[in-house]
Amino acid sequence: MKTILMADPVRFPRMTTQELRDSFLIDELCQEGAIRLAYLDLDRAVVGMALPRERPLLLPASPELRATQFTERREVGALNVGGAGVITVGDSSYVLENLDVLYIGRGSGEIRFESKSMESPAAFYLLSYPAHASHPVTLIRMPSRPILVVQGPVIVARFTSTFTQKAQKAVSSSWA
Repeated sequence: MKTILMADPVRFPRMTTQELRDSFLIDELCQEGAIRLAYLDLDRAVVGMALPRERPLLLPASPELRATQFTERREVGALNVGGAGVITVGDSSYVLENLDVLYIGRGSGEIRFESKSMESPAAFYLLSYPAHASHPVTLIRMPSRPILVVQGPVIVARFTSTFTQKAQKAVSSSWA
């Protein structure tokens, strides 16, 4: 885990471009088949990416956290920005589609990330903060939304099954 020390207000105005990049840019998070994490001293936040490919990836308890498990004293949010994937927390598994989020509360146990397909692998953006209370693991699905398709001069909205007929009519009439 890379540790990033944020610049103070006195030093910040005098920093060179390279010093600004070193202090604020969190790069090199994306590495296929690995979990990459950065610890920010400002809020004790951990930012990272998990890009599972052939095998599941275990979220490590880095020495900087002084813990036996990552969520021993922290909570984690995992946003899937790739294809379908699975996050296993303790004995429970959660399937995340693109843009679904899994909240993982303090003390949740071991966390593993995996992709459902090698053709469209999962990519999990991770954000973690210290937690002072335990909350249950919660899966937040991306709400269904219309897919807009341009067909000549007409814009057609295709809705997923969770939208009601009333919503379809309201959108269709407002575009007419």
